[in-house]
Amino acid sequence: MGRSQIILFLFIAATAGLLSACQKKVEDAATAAQQYLYFASGACFVGNYTGSKVATTTSSGMIGRITLDSSQIQGIPVIDYNIIGVNFWPGAISNYDNDYLLATVSTSTTGLRIDKIKKSSLQEKQDYVADTTNLNGVLRSMSITADGSILISKSSGVEKYNAARNRVQNTNLSAAFAAIPTSGSACSSTTSTLSNVTSLPNGMVFFSNGAAGFVKVGVLSATGYASAADCKSAVSFSGSPAATAQVTAAVLVPGTDPYQMIVSTANTTVGNDQIWLFSIDSSTGAVSFVKSLYSDTSYIRGISAMTYDPATSSLYVSNGSTSTANTIEKLTYNSTAQSLVRTSTFMSTNNDTQCINSMFIAN
Repeated sequence: MGRSQIILFLFIAATAGLLSACQKKVEDAATAAQQYLYFASGACFVGNYTGSKVATTTSSGMIGRITLDSSQIQGIPVIDYNIIGVNFWPGAISNYDNDYLLATVSTSTTGLRIDKIKKSSLQEKQDYVADTTNLNGVLRSMSITADGSILISKSSGVEKYNAARNRVQNTNLSAAFAAIPTSGSACSSTTSTLSNVTSLPNGMVFFSNGAAGFVKVGVLSATGYASAADCKSAVSFSGSPAATAQVTAAVLVPGTDPYQMIVSTANTTVGNDQIWLFSIDSSTGAVSFVKSLYSDTSYIRGISAMTYDPATSSLYVSNGSTSTANTIEKLTYNSTAQSLVRTSTFMSTNNDTQCINSMFIAN
């Protein structure tokens, strides 16, 4: 082989290597760019609709994911709790990192634990927090804080576990991180059904009480609730939204100040299936009602979960009422105009997405 042929051979080999490397990078980038809507079907709260229960035999008992770009359910679920055992149901889910998610697990009567689940492998999980003593209520909502701690709403309070998975009590070290009292502050209630807990950017904690006749949203101190001073603000529903409009879900719109909190309510009473907007002062934690955002019951009825995609300003809403056939609707939110417009039905009726309690968007 002559010198020129050798040079040509080396050039072709190098070019092929570069093309192969570039192709791999493109493929890797495409894989990394794929986003999913993750959902948990097994326990949902939809106000006074008959679908509300800790667990339901009509649920799939699975955590699955749907491609955002094509609305296709992944054929193999992330995890199927029917395989793990009888009467285990996923509740709240939250993104942990690129590889894992966290999920609360309950029986039909009480909470059990928090699982750490691999996103890409069927049935690969481990116990993340096993605390049946304190995770003993209906575990409806979960929020991961900036420091990696976990907030869990249970029937009448909020449990917190730090990044080391140790339980965090209130500042008096006398109870849960935030046990909602029956009296003594604007956050108090004689009956509590905590349907949502969300860690705010300022460290404070947003909560919603969906108990009929005692419905309210409020903000607690970053250190939880130990005294009346830890209740920063609360709004009890009366008039609009009505006292019968039970809060089922809430999402924070990232990058807003004052914070914009989108809240859903559900109830068979006419006018109570709506999506509302609340504003929260980032300095004081004062919460105030703004307006109704969406109320077309042709598309929303018995909302059981919501999640927000800041990349596209899209709000995904799951319906728990059989009249809307457990669909997932996609809406577009304009945080400047504070308007919400329906885009499409993101996911139509299917067996996997019945009675969704929780959703999030991630890779």
